Amino acid sequence: MPPTAGTNTVYYELECPFCKKPIRSGIGFRVGILRNLTYHVGEKLRWDGPNCRPPVRPASGSIKTIGYFNCDNPRCQTWGDCFPDVQEAIITIYNDVIQHVEATRHKPGQLTFDIIERAGEEKAKVLILGATGYIGSTVAERFTSYGHSVIGLARSSAAASKLEEQGIEPYLGTLDNPLSLLPALSGVEAVVHMADTCDSPEAAPKELYKGRSHLTDILDAMKGSNKLFVFTSSIGVLHGTGSLLYDEDMPLPPSDEPVTLVHRALEAEVLAAANKGVHSIVMRPPVVYGKGGSMLIPRGLLYHARKFGESVYIEGTETNLWSTVHIDDLADLFMLAMGSAPSGSLWHTASESGITTASIATAISRAAGLGGKTRAVSLEKAREIFGDWADFWALNNQSSGQKAMQLLNWQPHRPSMLYDIEFGSYKEPIT
Repeated sequence: MPPTAGTNTVYYELECPFCKKPIRSGIGFRVGILRNLTYHVGEKLRWDGPNCRPPVRPASGSIKTIGYFNCDNPRCQTWGDCFPDVQEAIITIYNDVIQHVEATRHKPGQLTFDIIERAGEEKAKVLILGATGYIGSTVAERFTSYGHSVIGLARSSAAASKLEEQGIEPYLGTLDNPLSLLPALSGVEAVVHMADTCDSPEAAPKELYKGRSHLTDILDAMKGSNKLFVFTSSIGVLHGTGSLLYDEDMPLPPSDEPVTLVHRALEAEVLAAANKGVHSIVMRPPVVYGKGGSMLIPRGLLYHARKFGESVYIEGTETNLWSTVHIDDLADLFMLAMGSAPSGSLWHTASESGITTASIATAISRAAGLGGKTRAVSLEKAREIFGDWADFWALNNQSSGQKAMQLLNWQPHRPSMLYDIEFGSYKEPIT
């Protein structure tokens, strides 16, 4: 397996655990400066450059990571034959020196090129609002895998039990009563807001016009602390982007949608807190997919296609364009932002753009066993099927994640959404 761009290679006398043949091609890994460098065990790892993973060298220079290899067995010549069950190795680095390489087998929950242990790094206690949700649970898992302590907001004893099952300490409270969260703030170094708030046309105006948001008391309590506050917004604040690929510096297009306006107001409040001694950051995910989850796109669309035998899109929108991000790539970016993003910064988190509505509907159809056939429906009919989400499905909605890739060394590498729909985590029926 030739190393891909940004993948270093270490050579070592290693035997493939599957076919027992020697590994001659080396083991690819992504730690240190990523310049397709070649190492041997006993050599010192380089960190002298801007394109490093992790972005900040561990204080001790010690780290363990997962690498990948190919061997001479015909079955092991392609990734698809036995990856990721046997083509993996653990690479141990101590005091910047590559000390040891050993073959291993894939562990549940292990991620591609995962960093599985770091020494000498400062650990944080993080309060996550929305830790039981689709995005929140994945980010919480990533934080704990890096050794951080996670507290999750729980509305009920049932939610608290769910958090405990995830290895997360529950904190009983609710965003409807922000004052209930204030006692938790003194014991944490960071707050990450991932809760669904004000996402209905009925709830949004109440938040927008009451003068104080559900974040005001929390941000006021954090004034002068320089603690981290990460607000997870959405590409929905852009509403419709037309044919433009929006970056963080482009002015927001006009909108009179209450849900859009309230999220814009929350973003502005969080970013303004940077002037009051809060290390505030705003993240704008596009369509998030992976692990068989998501909201309407693609999970809701696929559920409808399998249940009713039709993959639908709204007439006239087949050439509309979308941006996406895999949930594990998004979790990577949250980790990078936590350690490196400056206060008062805004980040688009798209890893792929230019995906047409028609291609999404076709992939949904194939995954549902409908042979790629799709059906255009009116917006009114779509609202009957999908409710308020139909108006979102009718949009162009694109953003660029280049800023995060360039400044935070974010390197998204998971399968594309279209591939994942047909051949990955959405292949099996959704229950």
